Amino acid sequence: MPEGRTPNVPEQYRGFALQPTRMALLLLQASPGDNVSMELFDDVGVQNPAGDVLASQTKSVRKTNPISDSSVGLWKTFANWSRAVRQGNLDVTKTTFEIYVNRKCTGKLAMDFNSVSTKAAAAKAFEKARNKFWGKGPRYLKKSKVAITLRPHLEEVFGIGDATFKAILPRFQVTFASDTPELDLHNFVAKSIAVEEHAVKDLICHLHGWVKIHVDAQLALGKSPVIQYDDFYHEMRTYYGRLCPTRGFPDPAPKPSVKDLLSLLSYKFVKQLEIIHVDEETIQRAMHCFFKSSAARTNWSDNHLVHEDSLCEFEESLKQTYRHHKTEVYSDQSRTDEALRGKLLYGKCDQHRCKLEEKEVPEYFIPGCYQVLANKMQIGWHPRFEELIT
Repeated sequence: MPEGRTPNVPEQYRGFALQPTRMALLLLQASPGDNVSMELFDDVGVQNPAGDVLASQTKSVRKTNPISDSSVGLWKTFANWSRAVRQGNLDVTKTTFEIYVNRKCTGKLAMDFNSVSTKAAAAKAFEKARNKFWGKGPRYLKKSKVAITLRPHLEEVFGIGDATFKAILPRFQVTFASDTPELDLHNFVAKSIAVEEHAVKDLICHLHGWVKIHVDAQLALGKSPVIQYDDFYHEMRTYYGRLCPTRGFPDPAPKPSVKDLLSLLSYKFVKQLEIIHVDEETIQRAMHCFFKSSAARTNWSDNHLVHEDSLCEFEESLKQTYRHHKTEVYSDQSRTDEALRGKLLYGKCDQHRCKLEEKEVPEYFIPGCYQVLANKMQIGWHPRFEELIT
């Protein structure tokens, strides 16, 4: 073996390399506003805007079992969590404590703890574990026989931090990779996000590398790496757009019922059309577009097909086009009829077509988006729409 290398190096690297992979999966599973971190309050962590936290210890299985009853790593993890709670670094009422293992393995006590959901169950599991290592109190005859590597960790969880450890147990979970962490990434992207099959592998490789680059850059600055979900999601959608640039958005919108259309009659976008005296057929079409574009937008967002920032940018581009056409129509002094001006302006905007994230959208989407903006009174067709619609 070359000088300077030890047999532990590959295993240590496997353990550290697992963290960016876990981060990538947690980022895929996260929600807007979440932050995913490394070595901030645990190996990997997630914090949402409400302050709820996932503290995840990542464990790599190769020659040793990290959740066996006598695993030093298992009890060190519990002891570290206990101290973090006692010192005020983690709020036990808002934290989920996770051990994430890169493949399935066995551990009687760890799985007993994993099944705890109540204070009574926590007390019972605690007593069982303490009896195993220390023997029954108050004499604890087995305590002196505990391996020296375990003693400081057990002193924390069974001794000074016993109440804290009991409070942790109902919020503790063991999570195993289904097969490998990399396969979990693949399966999540393939099954939970609307991505074309041929693009899954390339997208995962890019996202994995993107996370690693961000982690390395922040570590080089001496910082604990933190990645915002919104940044990650934007990168994912942008790169996917490059992989599949010609693919259009699906049309998930149902046809509105008569009841749906009747409910829209009092909406401001309908009143906007009425004051420029458009015909009934135009109003009916506008209501269909409004209904379907709203449904499509919700569906695309819920299925991670489009980033909210992209939708906001898209709306801003529509408003810019509206302003351009408004200047063009209103600058013609020969057009004195205000309703006619409104019809001309509406017609120009209704015919406008553009792409969203470089993808085609259904025919109704842009007209429907203009109706949404008109309903919010952010744009209007009649020169005095704000005055006429209250």
